[in-house]
Amino acid sequence: MRFDSLMIHALRELCWGEPNVKRIAEKVGVPRTTLYSRVRALRKEGKIRACPNYFALDLQPVVVFAKTPPSNLILPYLISIVGIEGAVGYYSLALYAFPNVFLSKYTGILKEKGGVLEVSRAYNPVYWIPEPDVLIPSYGGLGFNWREFDSKLDYWELRENLLRIQPPSRLDETDAFIVKELEKDIFTPIKKIAEMLKIHPNLALYHYRRHVRTLITRNIVELKLNYKALPKLFVFYVRDKGSLSKITSALARLPFTLFIYPLLDKFKVYGALALSQSEERRMFRSLRLLAGGGFLEKVEGVGFLDSDSRRVHCIPHLLFKGESWIFSTEISIGIGEPILD
Repeated sequence: MRFDSLMIHALRELCWGEPNVKRIAEKVGVPRTTLYSRVRALRKEGKIRACPNYFALDLQPVVVFAKTPPSNLILPYLISIVGIEGAVGYYSLALYAFPNVFLSKYTGILKEKGGVLEVSRAYNPVYWIPEPDVLIPSYGGLGFNWREFDSKLDYWELRENLLRIQPPSRLDETDAFIVKELEKDIFTPIKKIAEMLKIHPNLALYHYRRHVRTLITRNIVELKLNYKALPKLFVFYVRDKGSLSKITSALARLPFTLFIYPLLDKFKVYGALALSQSEERRMFRSLRLLAGGGFLEKVEGVGFLDSDSRRVHCIPHLLFKGESWIFSTEISIGIGEPILD
């Protein structure tokens, strides 16, 4: 696939939450038809989907790390889960988004399961944010400018707040359904969603503009940019919330990043990255700049991701009734439709 400056700038706009190709074309200064062809190519290469702000949905992200297979951690409100092949055991890392009103109930269930090592509240998950300043266009992939990356470590953390907690918004079953469909594909036409809901397209559009747009902070672009390296799970330990924001902002700019889970009550970040040996070495060199400034205290490599075990689900909209989430232990309706399965 061809990556040029236009494609990189379009990717950045997509990841920052802009779903409208016409508006993206206006921002990057190209004809709309030109960008449509590029976006079609992107959709063939991977998924482009909405990343909801779980806090705005009145859900609390929770990260669970356990020395047990992923099948033992299946609960309602599961967002994603993956097995980790470590040197001294097989682990699982799961992300849930539990309703705040039932948070203690679900976390209590998890803590009683065998092999669970950590149950921690988290910020919204963070995914790759394409940054034109550090990406080098090429055919069949993307190059990366590590020197430029080092020079911008402070700039990114100051420019945006990836750890923002948004107050809950009012939503109903229609809003939850639209969010669910956009989680699967950000380009799903509102008219098509209206047909699924059996409502007038104008009503669906009203819900989208009035409520749903504020519930989606960014989009996730999942491309297979590194075919050789196996994704590995790292744990980054930092000294305070400012350091947590800084390391999250830095990791988000790496095209090797699969996902980042910053913890809310601990100065700790789980991150999955697909790095070759030389790229991993170069990343450590960059991270030493943060360690030298007192922001990063320690990095641990846990193991390789078991790609066959990875599951990603959209929000379980069937558990949303009467403008509120409900408690359930019924797995069949408690897990949203699969996005990656």
